[in-house]
Amino acid sequence: MTFYSTLSTYYEEIFPYSEACGELLVTLLEKDQPMLDAGCGTAALVRNLRQKGIDARGFDLDREMIKLAGEYLLEELPGDSVNKGDVFRQGDLLSLDTVFPEKKFNLISCIGNTMAHIPREGLKVFLDSVFKMLHPGGYLILQTLNYRNAGFAGLPFPDIETPHCLFKRQYREDDTGNALLFETELTDLASAKSFKYSTKHFPSSQEELKLLLKERGFIGLEFFGSWKKDPVSLHLLPLIIKATRP
Repeated sequence: MTFYSTLSTYYEEIFPYSEACGELLVTLLEKDQPMLDAGCGTAALVRNLRQKGIDARGFDLDREMIKLAGEYLLEELPGDSVNKGDVFRQGDLLSLDTVFPEKKFNLISCIGNTMAHIPREGLKVFLDSVFKMLHPGGYLILQTLNYRNAGFAGLPFPDIETPHCLFKRQYREDDTGNALLFETELTDLASAKSFKYSTKHFPSSQEELKLLLKERGFIGLEFFGSWKKDPVSLHLLPLIIKATRP
């Protein structure tokens, strides 16, 4: 079982659904317009948008995440007329156009710093695929970290303790200096069993993302420091990007 499969059981305790995120996306979509969440995890965003009448779908690389997303959807929306296999699929960010090849979308999101898993050259492939899969006038919403946050290298990430687990995380530079190692430890409080995991994150600055998006053909770029559209700040950790496909 992969680390993310293990994490899936506790995922929504550790990373609860953001009402502010959902509210922002709803303002960009009309009822029944299709949207896609890339790297959806257990898909709290997709499920909440479907409850609001949005034709929301999602995919994730981890099979267990997708399995739980489907189960949660059937619990919350037992009358949902769309088969869960049409709502959630397993897929890779770098093969985005093969996951839902039959559809185009009015909005594609990639939130929760998921895009940091993609190396720079791969990020170009991902953004090109997003552009092709959006309807004209459609939106791309990205959420990553503001890696220029004051003192980011030594930034203390607080432990997250829920009724069932303790989640610890930290960043440190890898030996090449071209990536960051994201090191985590997940402890099940009932059994005291711990799972440690380390993966590479590839940070992109606001300036780098602005250039990449413009090169891909996106327009109307906006950058925020929170889902409530606060300005980007060195003292705020999130970096949220809204871009439009002409």
